[in-house]
Amino acid sequence: MKLNKNFYLIRVVDDDEEFLDAVEFILSTDDWKSQSFQSSEDFLRQEASNINAPGCLILDFFMPIKNGLEVQAELKKINPDLPIIFLTGHGELDIAIKAFKNGACDFLQKPVNQKELFAAVENAIKKYDANLDVKIQNSKRHLFNSLTDREKQVFYKLVDLLSAKEISESLGISERTAEGHLSSVMRKLGLRKIRDAITFNQAMKAEDLLPF
Repeated sequence: MKLNKNFYLIRVVDDDEEFLDAVEFILSTDDWKSQSFQSSEDFLRQEASNINAPGCLILDFFMPIKNGLEVQAELKKINPDLPIIFLTGHGELDIAIKAFKNGACDFLQKPVNQKELFAAVENAIKKYDANLDVKIQNSKRHLFNSLTDREKQVFYKLVDLLSAKEISESLGISERTAEGHLSSVMRKLGLRKIRDAITFNQAMKAEDLLPF
């Protein structure tokens, strides 16, 4: 499936203004949106309020104050799902190994080859989307949405700690039917005991605040 490039933001961090301009221009020729930063501090400040924007990061390793590995460590606290493409003018193997061990998805050497850059960005975006799909599939909200309408009603009665008998009376169904729905809800949501429904509901509300 073709990527909707307008949906993504490519962050570029490098202390070389001319290089930033060049990378932004190259990305624009392939219809990518980008935002550039000349310091890692500016990027990290902006990213703290920009985590909802899907995309990836192109990061120069040799930055003043904080190098690429240090920025990578800080980013894990802010937006751990953002894929990183490292850039360097030297290409030391030990740096690449550390970066990959810490989760980097690519490592390119300056001067950047346009074809390699496009391929790295597309791979990073696909990795972002794949990770997001996994999170969504494993989310509490996704599990909840697998319930039938009646099971959802029963779930909220569970949150209120109603018994099968009370649920049957509340919903106008037989107690046996209520017990069947209860069993199905517990199984589908992976609940071990009735009170787990409260914890599940709280977790689901917290997920609704996340960017997926």
